[in-house]
Amino acid sequence: MVVIEFSAAWPRWLKPAGNADMAVVAQHYEGHPSSLVTQVATRTTRLEAVGWNIDRIVLVSNGRMDADAIAARSILARGLLSRLRLLGRGELILTVEERLGRRAAADVRALSASLERSLRGAPVMLTARIGERSWHGHEQLADSVVDRRVPPGRRAAG
Repeated sequence: MVVIEFSAAWPRWLKPAGNADMAVVAQHYEGHPSSLVTQVATRTTRLEAVGWNIDRIVLVSNGRMDADAIAARSILARGLLSRLRLLGRGELILTVEERLGRRAAADVRALSASLERSLRGAPVMLTARIGERSWHGHEQLADSVVDRRVPPGRRAAG
């Protein structure tokens, strides 16, 4: 499933497969950013009711950085990730076009980092993709023990 915020462009790297089914939910009108959350919930419920297994979701950001857009994007991404966790599988890809600037790219990377914390123990992949570059969330890294050696110049307590 591909979810596209209002005025966002189709990602150049995403090529529809000829024999695979793909659902697209696009916000076609400039309403409140949270209206996309309702559209996605409605569409997902309908697709699952007719037997679709949605296990790969691409959320395409339009790069807007106002508080409403950031909040709606976060709510939407968390809801989609939660759905995948309940399925016990899948991948969520957060993406934005590089031409939209560093702030838009930083927003997608920050959202991905905040979502990664909720993936512990879940067989769900999380990817942030800025143009052609991508970063994958790795559960093993999120759960690994941090080096507990005492930094130079500090004394061990005890």
